[in-house]
Amino acid sequence: MFQHRSAILAFAILCLAVPAQAAPPAYTVVKEVPIGAPDKWDFVYFDTSSKRVYVSHGTEVTVVDGVTGTLIGRIPGFDTSHGVVTVPALGRGYADSGNTRTVIVFDLKTLKPVATLPAGEDSDAMAYDAATGRVFVMDADGAAFTAIDAKTDKTLATRPLGGKPESAVSDGAGTVFINLASTNELVRLDASTLAITKRWPLSGCDSPHGLAMDTQTRRLFVSCRNDVLLVVSADDGAVVASLPIGHGTDTVAFDHNHKLAFSSNGDGTLSVIAEQGAGTFAALGNVSTRLGARTMAVDPDSGRIFLVAGDYQPGALGVRRSLVPGSLRLLFLDRSE
Repeated sequence: MFQHRSAILAFAILCLAVPAQAAPPAYTVVKEVPIGAPDKWDFVYFDTSSKRVYVSHGTEVTVVDGVTGTLIGRIPGFDTSHGVVTVPALGRGYADSGNTRTVIVFDLKTLKPVATLPAGEDSDAMAYDAATGRVFVMDADGAAFTAIDAKTDKTLATRPLGGKPESAVSDGAGTVFINLASTNELVRLDASTLAITKRWPLSGCDSPHGLAMDTQTRRLFVSCRNDVLLVVSADDGAVVASLPIGHGTDTVAFDHNHKLAFSSNGDGTLSVIAEQGAGTFAALGNVSTRLGARTMAVDPDSGRIFLVAGDYQPGALGVRRSLVPGSLRLLFLDRSE
């Protein structure tokens, strides 16, 4: 009896010592905007100045009003589109065409293409650095990046990275960070000189995919295909935290107002990470989304989340299934306070 009571007491003390995990914030799908064929898609980009959502969409980029859900237009002429960035100050947008190794420049008002610039092999994810006015294109199969001068719309150079890049993010002050999926590394790039200044191994990360940054705390959020998210110091590459996420991550986004990082996962979950301080992070669990909703963007003002998903054909468990033709749609998720 004494041993039984001691065991109960010890268990009670242990429960008090380990705080209960907070529930993830409640997010609700408030709108679904059909965007139709083609059924292939990749990155989602949100322009804060215009409140427009750009969906990289196979042979086109589809543009949707991020407030009303109105379909604004479609930018054609791509052969496997991946990434998109906009530069409102110049009235220009940039989107890659992976199979043609080019970047198409388009007018933000008319959405009409105005120039085509050379890039590297399998041009993919993109990032814009405001300090230098340069667009950086990740050339995945070429294991390189391409730098573009947005002021002149000229390709400056294509440089090797020593591994296949997956995502990139700028701190807005002249530094670009790139994760290398093939070597499990994070590299720091000087946006002005185009030189790699640091190369950090990502211990415990298998195939880094998503990448986002809190520029205030200088913390990078790297999502990995082995279902973990690493928080990394942008100053010295130290891993600050390792947290669980869902399966099939492809994108990470950061909500600066609510201090939340998100990983969108192909298994139909949105993993939520709370930044409680520069050195303290907590996994809040997963929000259910839609199967295949692996790429995302966040409106930093409202906290609204945008995901792309479609309907899948019936199939056996564990067998890759194809999409129902024309079922692709943009999901609007709002947070319930």
